[in-house]
Amino acid sequence: MRAEVPYEMYVSGVFVANSAKTPIYWLDNESLLFAGHGKKKPKTHQEYRRIEAHLYLWRLGKEAERYPAKRWTLKGHTQKGYCAERGNIYYDFRWEKDDEEAKLSIWTRYSGPPGAEQLERLTRPIRQSARYSRKTFSQLARNDVFSGHGATRRCEPEPDVRMTGRTWLRDNDGSHYLDFGKNADSRNKNDEVLARQLQLIEVKTWRRFDVPLTLAETRPKCAMHDRANNRFVLWSCPAGEYSNWSTVDCYVFWTLDEVTRELSRYCIPPGPWSGDPRNLGLSNDLLATSAGFFFNRPYSDTRQIDDAGVAALYQFSGGQVRRILPGHLSQLAVSPDGCKLAFHHQWSLYDSSIDTDTTPMMKVIDLCKPK
Repeated sequence: MRAEVPYEMYVSGVFVANSAKTPIYWLDNESLLFAGHGKKKPKTHQEYRRIEAHLYLWRLGKEAERYPAKRWTLKGHTQKGYCAERGNIYYDFRWEKDDEEAKLSIWTRYSGPPGAEQLERLTRPIRQSARYSRKTFSQLARNDVFSGHGATRRCEPEPDVRMTGRTWLRDNDGSHYLDFGKNADSRNKNDEVLARQLQLIEVKTWRRFDVPLTLAETRPKCAMHDRANNRFVLWSCPAGEYSNWSTVDCYVFWTLDEVTRELSRYCIPPGPWSGDPRNLGLSNDLLATSAGFFFNRPYSDTRQIDDAGVAALYQFSGGQVRRILPGHLSQLAVSPDGCKLAFHHQWSLYDSSIDTDTTPMMKVIDLCKPK
């Protein structure tokens, strides 16, 4: 028998395949935009080969509805994108040539409130070359950590031109940048790059403040902005290594207050949730919410479909760890107010198989409403 989740939960009823190309976006605190595959899971290999995704708009408490997005569909993989932010949705990102002779291109997209989107041309032309490639745009990080080089945020205005060529994380209102510097996202880092300190930038004055952390301790992929508490959160993921909690005394993460610039250190103790996730090339994700800190143990080490195994969502509070929801979670997204957590969920990695009766679905739990 599966354990009862100690928080209020919403289930979309829409089948979702575990894919990095189908992220979840919060439109506001009660509505989400995501890509799903219909109400039923394919039952044959032929049906799986014909699978395609469509956009869904889900207002919590109601049924998730397929969204009539213009020209948008996903078959296997996509060059198009979608996202949502502050009551607006954005989708169908395409290249259009802006200047044939200069070899400049420009992004177009549909944007606006649901049901009132308009075709928009993004203002800054981008030179198409190895440096400004389609890949650069299609692989912008989900947690809003970006490499510079003129890349345009999909849901937000373009960054300050002074951040061009740098890797950075911006806060919710655009008043601060956490700057990782140049070449911070490259795989081959020398000792000089690894020893570089991070910096907090106050946009209004453009003052830079050193943060006592280096790229040898954390990386851009291991950072998020906690909009509910106006702070940045970073966790330990040394360059070239995986997060193996079983070989250390604790797993370290830090919070950096935007205003006071105070850096606080926390330690998650080892336990059944520890271990090396390198089998799937994944790491344990940390989440800062209005209800405290949570982390995701990302893969299951069992073929069973019950509560066995350590794959789960865990809560870290008062130095203790508690399992909240067993199963394989992916595409985790925290609501703007920090109370709700959306994710793809399956009790086992094998739920997507045609040999099982369980169906992977997009779900939401309200962390501010414990049972």
